[in-house]
Amino acid sequence: MRRVVALLAMTALLGLGVACTPQVTPSPAVTTSKPGIQIVSPDGPIAFGEEIRIIAEIRDADKPLADQEVTFDVVEGEGSYPGGFETDTTDETGVATSLGLQAKAPGTITVRIATASQSTEVDIEITDAGE
Repeated sequence: MRRVVALLAMTALLGLGVACTPQVTPSPAVTTSKPGIQIVSPDGPIAFGEEIRIIAEIRDADKPLADQEVTFDVVEGEGSYPGGFETDTTDETGVATSLGLQAKAPGTITVRIATASQSTEVDIEITDAGE
C-alpha cells in the first residue's frame, strides 16, 4: 500500500511538471576569490636591503576591479615611501603593485592599502640580511 501511495505521489509530481533535481554542493577543493583586498605578495619575510614588492588583488563580489586607484602608505614601523605614499592603478585582473617601500631597519612595517571604497592593513616583516 505504501508503495502504491509513493508511486502515485511521484506520478502526480511528474505529471505536474515538477522535476526532482538533486542538490549540488561545491567541492571543498574549489576555491573562489573573496571580495576585498587580498595580498598576493609578499608571502613571507623579506631580508633587509631587498626590494619590497607588495602585490594586492582588488575584488568586488565575484569580479576583479579594474582601473581602480590604489594607495599604499606606511601606518607604523621603520619604513617609508618617497613622497609619503605610492599609488597604482589596478589592471584588468584587479592587481595593483607597490615597489617604492623602503625599510629603514629590520622589524615590522604596517602598510595600509586603500581604494575609494575599501582598505586593509598588512604587516611586512623585514629580517636581518644575515637571518
